[in-house]
Amino acid sequence: MKRSPLLITTLLCLVPAAAYAESPVGNTADVSGSATPDERTPTTTTKSRKAHEGLMLRLSGGAAAFGAGIKSDTKSDFGVGGVGPNLSIAVGTSILPNLALHLDAEAIGAAESRAGEDDEESFESDGVGMAAAGLGATYFIMPYDIGLSASFLFAKFGAETRRDETYESDAAFLGKFSVSKEWGLADHWGMGVNVSAFAGGGWGKDYDEEEIQMALGGASVNFVATYF
Repeated sequence: MKRSPLLITTLLCLVPAAAYAESPVGNTADVSGSATPDERTPTTTTKSRKAHEGLMLRLSGGAAAFGAGIKSDTKSDFGVGGVGPNLSIAVGTSILPNLALHLDAEAIGAAESRAGEDDEESFESDGVGMAAAGLGATYFIMPYDIGLSASFLFAKFGAETRRDETYESDAAFLGKFSVSKEWGLADHWGMGVNVSAFAGGGWGKDYDEEEIQMALGGASVNFVATYF
């Protein structure tokens, strides 16, 4: 049978086209069944705390060295101080990411302390103590979990010597600054160390009911646990 030249030409054109369609280059369909990059499951990343927000609760305990310089109109200048346990608590909430306002309460006491007047050798004191409360603010530097805190506190200070001399403040005000470093234990808990310093002044009465002026100061090192 005689074949048409047109039919032969058409067949010669279709064969290469079919071969191209079956080749990996020509086949654009994803026959492997694998997902495209956009459809792949995201890679799991380790969760880390990037910001402190919400309720804040901070507990700390350690040791503090503190004391007072006392002046009156008729007596020699007097000083008393000691080293003892320090406990504090702060409760508040964030007002911005990593910035919290909180209420502070603190207590310091020393059963063994020293006292003395100007130009006299110091002697043992029966004890000194101080309690304080006020308002503070803490800013956390993240992701390092370093806290910078400042507080303004109203304080009550008292001391008693072994010569039956007592000194008590009617009112005293303190400024306190703290630096802490914590390590995360869970999603909302961290534990670390805290270093604080405070200073201030006030007025009160001594054992003769004479008006006195006080200059207060001290420093502490504490273990700290924070929920945030």
